This record gives sequence, C-alpha cells and structure tokens, in this order.
Amino acid sequence: MDSSLHGGSLENTDRRAWPTKTFSLVAGATILILLSIWLLLPWEWSPIDDAQQVLLLQNELQKSGTVQGSINRFVQLAKADPEWGLFRPPYWVFQVIIYQLPVAVAHAVRLLMAIAAILGPLIYFRRRGVKSQTLWFILLLLIASAATLYQGLFLTSLQELSGAALIGLGLMTKRSWLRMALWLGAALLKSPFSWMLIGYSVYLWRINRRREAISSAILGISVLGISFVLSRTGSYTSGASLNPLDLGKYENFSRLVEPMNALLLVGLIWWLIATNGSIRRRPDWVMFLIGWAGYTLQMILWGVTAYYMGPISYLFGIFLAAVVADTSGVNRKQFLVALLMPAFVAFWLTRITLNLGFEINSVMLESRQCLASHSGSNTVMAGSLLYVTSSPEGPIQIMGTLKLNDPTWEGSIVLEDPQSSGFLNPDTTHYLTITGFEVPPGRNAVQVCEGSAITLYELAQANG
Repeated sequence: MDSSLHGGSLENTDRRAWPTKTFSLVAGATILILLSIWLLLPWEWSPIDDAQQVLLLQNELQKSGTVQGSINRFVQLAKADPEWGLFRPPYWVFQVIIYQLPVAVAHAVRLLMAIAAILGPLIYFRRRGVKSQTLWFILLLLIASAATLYQGLFLTSLQELSGAALIGLGLMTKRSWLRMALWLGAALLKSPFSWMLIGYSVYLWRINRRREAISSAILGISVLGISFVLSRTGSYTSGASLNPLDLGKYENFSRLVEPMNALLLVGLIWWLIATNGSIRRRPDWVMFLIGWAGYTLQMILWGVTAYYMGPISYLFGIFLAAVVADTSGVNRKQFLVALLMPAFVAFWLTRITLNLGFEINSVMLESRQCLASHSGSNTVMAGSLLYVTSSPEGPIQIMGTLKLNDPTWEGSIVLEDPQSSGFLNPDTTHYLTITGFEVPPGRNAVQVCEGSAITLYELAQANG
C-alpha cells in the first residue's frame, strides 16, 4: 500500500517527481502571465444568464445596499431553485459574488477555476510519486480532457467548470476532510459530482479508513437523494427519464465516443506504444472509475451534448491518468516522440473550444457596441453561432448588456425566423448578421456598423 495514514494525509511525495520549488515557480509564473493576458482582453458578458443576472443583482444592491442587497438576491435564488428541481447553495453564493465583479475580473476568476481543475489532479499524481516523464503526459492529457470545460471561461454561469475546479482543489489538498468538503461543494453545484464522494468512500474503505469512508458515502448519497426528489417535479430537471426504452438514452450513450473522448484514447495509446508502457491499477483507481462512470450514467438520463459533456471528459481524463503506469528506460528522443500525439490532441481540442469562445465574446461585444447608438430600434439577428443564435436567450442577453451600459436604452432584438422572414417585416429597422451570413433580397440595407464578427444594417421601408 502506497498511502500514508498519518495526520489525515493520503499521499506520499516521491523525489523522482518534479521538485516542489521548481514546479511552484514555473506554475506560478505561467499563471501570472496567463492572468495578465486574460485581464487585458476586451470582455463582454456571455449569451447565457449573465447580463440579466447582473441586472437583477444590481436592482437589489441599489434598493438595499451591498450587504442587504446581496442577502436579498441570495434568498431569491434559493427560492427559485426548487421550482427548477435544483438545490445549489454554492451557486447562489457564486452568483452573488461573481456578478458584482467587473466583467474582466469575472473572466479572470473563471480562468483560475480552469487552472485549478488541471493543476489539482497533476499535483495529486505528483504527490503519489508519479515520475516526471509520466507527469508531462498526464499534464497534456488533463489539458485535453478539460477542453469542453473551457467553454466555462466564456459562459460565466456554467456550473460544470466551477464544479471541476472544486474537484481539482480537492485533489490538491492532502486532508481527507477538506477534500470531502470541497467535493461536497462540487456535488451541490452539479449533483453528478456526488459520485466522486462515493468513489472516495470506496477508496477510503479499502485502506481501512472506515469512519471517513462512511462520512463520504453519506454526503454523496444524500446529495443524490435530494437531487432525485427535487428533479421529479422541477420544471428544468423533470426531462430526465428512467425509462429504459427511451431511445434518447441510447443516443446519449453513443455520444460518449464523440471525437473528443476518442482522441483522449488515441493520445493514451500513442503514449503506451511509444514508451512501451502499460496500464496498472493504483490503489485509488476505483475512486476515479466510480466518479467518472457514475457522473456519466447519471447524465445519460438527461443529456450529454455541448457543455454537459465537459465533466464527463474531464473525469475520464483523470481516470486514464490514474491507470497509466510510469515509464521505464525511455530516452529523451523516445520521450519527445511519445508526447507528439498527446500534445497535438491537447492543442487541437483546446483550440476548437477557445475559437468558439472568443467568437461568442466578439459577437456579444460588437453587437452591444454597434447597437448602443440605436436606441428604439427593432433588430433581427441572423446567422449561426452556438449559444448566441441556438436559442432566443442570446438576443435577450445582448439587450441586457445594452441596458447595463445605458439604462435608458430601449429596443428589441430577436432571432431571424426561417419560417417568417424578420428581414421583410416592416417593423424591423435593423438587421444584424454574424459573419458568413448574407443579407437576403427584398429590402434596401445600408451598412451602419461592422466588426470582426458581426455587421449591422439599417433597413429601408419594405417593398410593397
């Protein structure tokens, strides 16, 4: 058994891994550079939740002051959650805090969360005595597996990234009670994270820490129980079905082998072949298996598309890291070749998500900038961009950002209706297109504003 039972610590430090001082200096410098760059970027609130939540919070702060207004908003969120079938106390706190921050600082907090999600498991495996060469592979594997979570860098309200950050922080600490507390927070943000507590209880039981194992199991099962009871009547969560004949569940299962998760396996297989490596079961492998499998199976009942897939891939990556054996007798050239595919996978998956995120941010920012001087306009938005035009919420949040910057701004923004052209509607005064969408014929359209991601046209009177 390679676990220490002293002082509540479950891991040993192995000198073969990265030196603590060197690792801390490099990690600290990298984080500072990333944060500096991140804070300098032009940010806007996202098309999911943000602007409207900021407006609601500001309304309470203006009426009652900072302290009482924050409490009032916390109570409002607590009352609203059960109607949705949810119980998320950490999320109520998160919303009250994050939406009082400047938009750039809020995005910097999200970056820190992503860093915690990656660094936590890396520090954990280093403390478990994993050698330096394998740690480099694990780092690339974690960066790749967290790729979908990076959507949360731009979509500020997503609980998936917040929960993963708490999972990472839990792995970062040596203390079992603190790990359980952090993972309880993750579970209360997103109930499927409860399976990490259940997996942890199995691991603790196997190393004869029975009292802590029982505590962890009770916490995990309790959150799952509360979640199940509330989900039966919630307007948001009642869509989850236990019907084994529901074909949608099998569709969800098939999505688990989407390119991202398949590429994680490709990276692992490449590493194993290039290093003559192997799979081994460390004492904690079952914890990560239960955490990943439990989260996955619970989400299959609901859905695993878009950002819902984030924690599934993330926990899958941690599980793979837990079962890969250390390299032995690998020279530098062989080591660099072994890193090629994992590095490519990490770069490719990260690039896809960041490109999407920055495009979303550009559309939100430029739409607000272009429409700011057109109060009283009726605008139709056309084009295709995930989260911005995939639901009516995108235009609603753009209107929210306009009101945040100018409370006197009035007007409407709606999505183009393919069945009934908003472009030809005589009440439409402006037409906003996302790059790649052409203005349809039928009305004279004069370009009045243009950005890298959007173009705004003023429309003449409709023909006829």
